[in-house]
Amino acid sequence: MKKKLLWLIVIVAVIFASMAVSTIEKDKSSIAGDIAGIIAKPFQKLFLGIDNLIEYGFDYFRDMDELKKENAALKSRVMLLEGKVTENDEIRSENERLRSLVDLGDKYKDYKTTAASVIALDSSGWYSYFIIDKGENDGIKKNSVVLDSGGVLGKVDEVGSTWARVMTIAEPGTACGAEVSRTGETGIIEGDSLLNGMCKMTSVSKDANITPGDYIITSGSGDVYPSGLTIGRVKEIRDEELSRTAIIEPSGNIKSPKEVIIIISSFREGN
Repeated sequence: MKKKLLWLIVIVAVIFASMAVSTIEKDKSSIAGDIAGIIAKPFQKLFLGIDNLIEYGFDYFRDMDELKKENAALKSRVMLLEGKVTENDEIRSENERLRSLVDLGDKYKDYKTTAASVIALDSSGWYSYFIIDKGENDGIKKNSVVLDSGGVLGKVDEVGSTWARVMTIAEPGTACGAEVSRTGETGIIEGDSLLNGMCKMTSVSKDANITPGDYIITSGSGDVYPSGLTIGRVKEIRDEELSRTAIIEPSGNIKSPKEVIIIISSFREGN
């Protein structure tokens, strides 16, 4: 009886011990799982972040590639538009140049003329001369008179086969017979480096009827300038002891000429 009771106690003890061990093992497994989860969690977040970053990176570079393609296409369109604008500007400029030449030819139809373009200007800033793209091959000679739509610019002082240099009426030392178109009062047009592209009319009598705003034209005296060509307008009158001096603003574009007409000869003179 005692032996049976003893075996029963042993069996119960073994059962309880097994249950305890099982519980402990389960708890250990749970604890180990918790520990593994705690350790793995940052790595899971890291791998998830890397995966998101890679996906974002592909999207970013894909978007950048599309933006670059769009940018290149837009640049191409802008270049095409700019090319068209430049082409239109060139055509407009060419038409204006041709129209200017036609107008010049009509204005001086009493003379045998040739048109030319200015290819260089006086770099000194004194407006003394400019170079044109016509020369002896086109009938231009020394002292040929040069004008634009405004009036007299000057005369040729040096000529080559395909070019010529024009000395302007603002160059000191030049002289041109002139008169007041309103009254016929006469004088001489001279250049002056202190007048910044303007010139002066000297040898005007003390009591001459001349006022600011009067038009000055060539008188025809001398062997160079024919009569009746516009020179400019009186800007100022300076009274001197024995005479008067008029400051003249040229009507022609002396400072930045572009298209000009050169008088070869006069039909009126039968030349």
